[in-house]
Amino acid sequence: INPWKGLYTLLCNIVLILFRKGNIKFRQVLDLIQEDREMSRKKIILIVVGCVFVFLIACYVGVSVYFSKVFYMNTFINGMEVSNQSPEEVKAALEQTMENYEMNVATIDGTTEVLSGKDFDFNYNFDEVDTLKEKEMGWSWPIKFFNQTDYEVHAAYEWNEEKLNK
Repeated sequence: INPWKGLYTLLCNIVLILFRKGNIKFRQVLDLIQEDREMSRKKIILIVVGCVFVFLIACYVGVSVYFSKVFYMNTFINGMEVSNQSPEEVKAALEQTMENYEMNVATIDGTTEVLSGKDFDFNYNFDEVDTLKEKEMGWSWPIKFFNQTDYEVHAAYEWNEEKLNK
């Protein structure tokens, strides 16, 4: 059922009543109704197109805000996929890969010793991940959405020299 048809019929009946009373010319009223009907279609089309446009803009802004806090899809750091992860989550994952760090040390007498990172307070810092995220622009997600991005991050290492020399 077309709702415009009912409205059109109602308007035509009103016009007929006015026409019978002699207050208005029938042809003028029909022309006005036809113009109004066409104008209403244009308004509806403009409103629908405007709503769709506003919805698309809102979606774009929302996704941009999301990707300003996490890495894009298909992003890899040191070979590990970090898509949709925050820099803090990425640093925690990278630190976990370094948790059981061991160093092989060749001594003067030709033997090899294995030192655990815990033995000499071995620490690492992946602050470069924050820098990478700052360089990624949240607004460019449509371009990055279909591309793979590979990064290499090098940790800043620190250790206790006294414990290492023992």
